[in-house]
Amino acid sequence: MYNITILGADVVDTGSYRCAAVTIGNRFNASSEAISVDVVVPGQINRDLSKLEDRIQLNQTASLICTVFSSSEAIIAWERNGVRLQDNVTRISIEPSQEMGNGGTYFFSVLKISDTVREDNGVFMCLALDGAGNVTDSADFTIFVQEVAELANPEYDNVLTMQLQLVWDFTVQGNDDDINCTAKYGIEGTNEKGPDVVGGTSPIVVTGLKPYTIYEFQLICVNLAGSSKALDFGPQRTLAGSMITILHEYSFLCHPK
Repeated sequence: MYNITILGADVVDTGSYRCAAVTIGNRFNASSEAISVDVVVPGQINRDLSKLEDRIQLNQTASLICTVFSSSEAIIAWERNGVRLQDNVTRISIEPSQEMGNGGTYFFSVLKISDTVREDNGVFMCLALDGAGNVTDSADFTIFVQEVAELANPEYDNVLTMQLQLVWDFTVQGNDDDINCTAKYGIEGTNEKGPDVVGGTSPIVVTGLKPYTIYEFQLICVNLAGSSKALDFGPQRTLAGSMITILHEYSFLCHPK
């Protein structure tokens, strides 16, 4: 008795198989009846053909696309925090479709959330189900609600003779790692301005200041959604320091090691 084993069988292995026997010299040959093999592939999420995340601004429409391939019946469902989402409920629409592929069917589901709010930011789960409602695959999808950064609580830290730190809070950072903040400053009561100082997150260190001088600072942060409102820091005087300290700091700034 002979047998054949197909390791890692896939839909491409579906078809008819026949066992044939041939004697030496081809004096006699025989074959079995055709044996049909139908490889059933449960629904699997194709991440390459899915839209796994969407970065969207407030009050716009976010969309996620989940693509499932299956050689049998498949259903796509969406969940948020363990709760099954329904079509046409509270700004949510779910649009299913499908098309035939090689050895099976591609099932699509487009999740749309209109008029996005801050609470829509987060993870949504796509579930691939078989005809009996059993989960055969799942994947996390993410909506990033982009917001203009909001700044608050301006403070100074580590104030020295010729440098200080600007410290603030992001009440809203906008879910964006690519954020740039620029500090503009000048001497109080004059038109003398210093060069812009650029940073990403709090704190920003400002150097090259004059000893025992009152400065005013203003901070603006920009992300993909736009520019924040200016955050004004109150007047701050640098320390006087000793002449030796001042000369040492000037020397360090001019000749860094």
